[in-house]
Amino acid sequence: MALETGTYIDSLNASNPAATDGLAQADDHLRLLKSTIKATLPNVTGAVTATQAELNLLDGVTATTAEINYVDGVTSNVQTQLDAKQATISGGASTIASSDLTASRALVSDSSGKVAVSAVTSTELSYLDGVTSNVQTQINTVTTAVNNVAGYPQVITVLTSGTSYAIPSGAQAVLVRAAGAGGGGGRRNSNNQAASGGTGGDTTVTNSTLSISITAKGGGGGTGDGSAHNPFSTGDSGGDVITGGGSIGGAQDGNHDITATDGRNGNMVVKYVTGSNVGGQTLTFALGAGGANAGDSSQDGAGGYVEIWVW
Repeated sequence: MALETGTYIDSLNASNPAATDGLAQADDHLRLLKSTIKATLPNVTGAVTATQAELNLLDGVTATTAEINYVDGVTSNVQTQLDAKQATISGGASTIASSDLTASRALVSDSSGKVAVSAVTSTELSYLDGVTSNVQTQINTVTTAVNNVAGYPQVITVLTSGTSYAIPSGAQAVLVRAAGAGGGGGRRNSNNQAASGGTGGDTTVTNSTLSISITAKGGGGGTGDGSAHNPFSTGDSGGDVITGGGSIGGAQDGNHDITATDGRNGNMVVKYVTGSNVGGQTLTFALGAGGANAGDSSQDGAGGYVEIWVW
């Protein structure tokens, strides 16, 4: 009996079995057929419905499993999709299709509408980080304020009466000079009677919006008993203090054995404020009264005043 041996289908001999083989050897041929089929198709566990034409499409395919898997998820003809893509880059991006741009520059569109680099560096562009409104508008506002302040004062006012002053609209800065009142002059009369002058009153200026709260102290009264001048007042607040720079004290009277003394000058407090909110604000003030004289020909101290400079 002719019976070949083999593992896969290609090992089978189509001439076997020979016509002279006995029926008893048929089971050997059947077992060989079954074993080679199962060895050749080990993973086929169900019906294969593909036609020979469909199976023959794989003839000559050299792609790997991984390469074939690249088409996983494709929803339509791949070539059609590729053909629909732009063959070459055109439009605004055509100038940067094949070459690099200058590094770290801001991009602009040129006169032809193409992408181009500008002279602005990335560092310069980063200076705009944090800007909350139009830069030129802010610069113009600052320039106007500087120009207003840099020149001579637009208004200089000395207030010797009243209780309030309205700063002109549009003002960008104000300088306040508040003077405490002078003390009254002392006296020593022909009977050697001594008397002291009164203390000058304090001058105050306030405005909460501009954080102005000034107190300029009045000067002490003159003496008539031969003692030294009263010391300059203390306790001023709200700005730079000029001791004795306020209103003048009243003159003394008498030189009978012991010389009387003049009243002390009041102090001055100076405050300077700038800002866009200066214009239109109202300053409230109270002028200190001059210290009363001690009698005879001694003199009252000069009353307090407020001097205002506006830019």
